[in-house]
Amino acid sequence: MPGLPEKARETLFRVARITIETWLTQRKRVHQTDFLPVDPLLMEERASFVTLTIHGKLRGCVGSIVPYQPLLLDVSQNAFHAAFEDTRFLPLSREEWKLTDIEISLLTVPVEIHVSTWEELLEQLHPGIDGVIINHNGYQATFLPQVWESLPEKHEFMEALCQKAGLSRFAYKTETPRMSFYLYQVEILEETKRPSPQ
Repeated sequence: MPGLPEKARETLFRVARITIETWLTQRKRVHQTDFLPVDPLLMEERASFVTLTIHGKLRGCVGSIVPYQPLLLDVSQNAFHAAFEDTRFLPLSREEWKLTDIEISLLTVPVEIHVSTWEELLEQLHPGIDGVIINHNGYQATFLPQVWESLPEKHEFMEALCQKAGLSRFAYKTETPRMSFYLYQVEILEETKRPSPQ
């Protein structure tokens, strides 16, 4: 997957920041047309995650797993949801916004892997590289590749992912043949400098 050009990257961060600032200052949602015209690359269907941090600590993270809409719109919507609708946090305040850093992850299309045992599953995982999606009886969750930084051991990574999905932490071992597993990779975009809030 070729990397996104620098100008397109800058546009995505501008879109994310305008989306959040417009709601904070005007209580208005932005629309895709507010950003036209843009690089055609940003109108391609891509899946993304938007992660907000304050002093390195998570403050919101929301994304899409499969591509279903233009990347520009996906980033805008995920930025809004990460700031104001991540149920783990209260809505972002104007004071917090001044300290907020944004990271954008662009996902490849998830690929299903077929395994019969949990040992086979762990063999196919590449720490630091693979994002993982699990699905079982309507329960689903994903961890971005960045999560390997805090959960570097494969068994700990999978146990935490099962718990995130609402399953037993050992479901990946006990339910392996009945579960679905998907792998994907990401291109991580980081702002070089946080702009001053408007």
